[in-house]
Amino acid sequence: MSSFVAQVLAEKERVDLEDLERESYNLLNDALSLKHDYIDALECHYVKLIKPLNSTVYIISFQILHTSCRAISQTLEEVQPTPTFSAVQLETLSATIEEVKGYVSILKQLTDLDSTLSNAKMHYDSRDFLESAKKLGLFRTMLAEEASTEIITLVEAMKREWTNLCGSLMYDLTHIWREFISLKNMPRSSGKNLKVVRLNSSLDDKKRFLMAVEAMKHVDLQDHMVKTWGSMLLEQIFKPLIEHECIVTKEVNYSVSMAHLEIMIKEDSQSPTYAVVLHNCKLVFEYLDENVNIQISEDGNFLNMVGTFIDRKFCKLIFKMSFFDSKDFETFSSDVKATEGLKRYLHEIGFIQCDVSSQGQHSYEMFDYLKNCAILEEANSMMHKKIFETVVVKHMLTLKHQYYKGIFKKVGPISEDASEKWENMPNQLIISKSTQDIMDKVSQLLELAITKENVECYKLMYTVKNIFEMYAMSLPEECEELARNSAHFSAIIFNNCSHLCEWIVSLGAKYDGHFPQMGDSIIKFAEEAICIQNVGMNIFQSYVTSQITQLTVKINESEISRKGFSKHEESVKECINTIKILKSTWEHVLAYDVYVKVMVEIIYSVIKEWTMKIFLTERISPDLAASLRVLIQDIMTNLKMNFTKEELLMVKYLEKLNSIKVVLEGSSFEIIHKWRKGNGPLATCITIDEMKKLVRSFFEDDDVVYILNNLQ
Repeated sequence: MSSFVAQVLAEKERVDLEDLERESYNLLNDALSLKHDYIDALECHYVKLIKPLNSTVYIISFQILHTSCRAISQTLEEVQPTPTFSAVQLETLSATIEEVKGYVSILKQLTDLDSTLSNAKMHYDSRDFLESAKKLGLFRTMLAEEASTEIITLVEAMKREWTNLCGSLMYDLTHIWREFISLKNMPRSSGKNLKVVRLNSSLDDKKRFLMAVEAMKHVDLQDHMVKTWGSMLLEQIFKPLIEHECIVTKEVNYSVSMAHLEIMIKEDSQSPTYAVVLHNCKLVFEYLDENVNIQISEDGNFLNMVGTFIDRKFCKLIFKMSFFDSKDFETFSSDVKATEGLKRYLHEIGFIQCDVSSQGQHSYEMFDYLKNCAILEEANSMMHKKIFETVVVKHMLTLKHQYYKGIFKKVGPISEDASEKWENMPNQLIISKSTQDIMDKVSQLLELAITKENVECYKLMYTVKNIFEMYAMSLPEECEELARNSAHFSAIIFNNCSHLCEWIVSLGAKYDGHFPQMGDSIIKFAEEAICIQNVGMNIFQSYVTSQITQLTVKINESEISRKGFSKHEESVKECINTIKILKSTWEHVLAYDVYVKVMVEIIYSVIKEWTMKIFLTERISPDLAASLRVLIQDIMTNLKMNFTKEELLMVKYLEKLNSIKVVLEGSSFEIIHKWRKGNGPLATCITIDEMKKLVRSFFEDDDVVYILNNLQ
């Protein structure tokens, strides 16, 4: 009886394990099939963009598959080898389940990515921007995980859709922000020299704005928007409040559910008293606190977020501080009571974080900005009065310095011929009379500063520093439109900035030992000098870049063909004429090293574009080749008449253009001779691929074979 029972139990065990084996193989087939079908569906949707996708059926199938795989895995962990089912069979079965687990892992990654991205799009379409942003942030986290090589292409396609969706969401969130709060420059009042800045905020959209700010955090837009808006607030509202007489008014218009803060700035005014500045600043902050200072999170409100980015700049500006340390909030104003009052208020509304209880320790050695505004106003007036009136000045750098450190970058001793040539070269440039006046004014202030005691010296040194800051800040706005359309004016602006920068740098040696020390740092003007130089370079380079763009577009307006060659010739000659006009405009205005650099850059760009266009011409007939040779010779002659040999040697593509002319002469013997198996003069200018292209474009089949065989 016991033997029969054992046989029955063994048979049952065998049947159960065979069923388990069958289920495992079926599961493997299901996993392979589901992976294949799901990847195919996803590729059609994300990669090929030919089908809409319904992921539900695949996700349900995956969940069933995942549950079955887990159940079989747990069963296998409990099974021991028996006479009816060997260890080898169990190992094979376990290996099968491990393979299924691999497919399940891929499917899980796909279902998670697809589901998250689909949910993000669904929430976006239903205008639930916060949930959409959360899903997009989660998707980005998933992308950081290493993907299987099988689905790399698919993941890249999903990334593109995620990027597009992020862009759309960011646009909508930014729009919500601007609907809630906006900063606008209003039209100037006639005849009063008034600038009006208006800050508008909605009374109804606070919840929507709060949602947008929260959503921005999940797509890394929050800090950027807060920082940008804070910078606008600082530059367009707080700086004018300190530098000019202003009238601040608040208004609530319930009919349109909007609040308005309007600031009328009298731009030609003297600086107001410090008490008026503090009063106006408090009015602005009261408006912000009442209308936009909503609670963003448990830890902070909106103004606290703005303060995180601009409180140091604001405190340096309003409290005349050299630095901002929240643990040691010192003031530098004699109006201590008013200053402490505003300090406490800013702390209460969360704009700054400081220890407001530590009062009584004040330093009076800092520059009192407002008392010196009269000097700044005088300097500001100088900057704009005589910008078109010019004077000739001597270059701050010696000719030998230009020779070694400039465009030619020479090393070693200068030759006698070169030395004589450079000594006879004009070492001057043209700048605006206004810039010369600023330099004279600064010189007067510095000479006065070194005769004063510490406090007065600090004031004058900081006045000079602010003059330089004002120059760098106002120049782009003042000159942008004129510089964009004038070669002469853009060069003058560049000269103004570069010459002023070099002059400021020279002050370091002249006044060394007189610069006052504040804390661990010495007051110098290096940062302002670099900023001024960059402003001038950006303005001038923008003009140069625009000219290069126009010239290269002109080169490409016409085709190189027999029928259209007259138009092409006209385009090329127009470009050369423009270059000649720029040369005549700049050669007696710019410093020589700058003039050569910029002219070489323009000629190089034009010749390179034309050369590449010739290389890309598919067929060059003998007649077309003859016309091209004549045009190339004409252009080369024209350039040699207008520029020196040393200047043209820097335009690398001129030799390439000359080599094209040699090939177009049509002499196979001369081409082979000058190529010399890659060691001849032609080979120094043209690559083997360019040579082959030219030969195939110009020569007939038999000649092509002969020449190409002899080039190798």
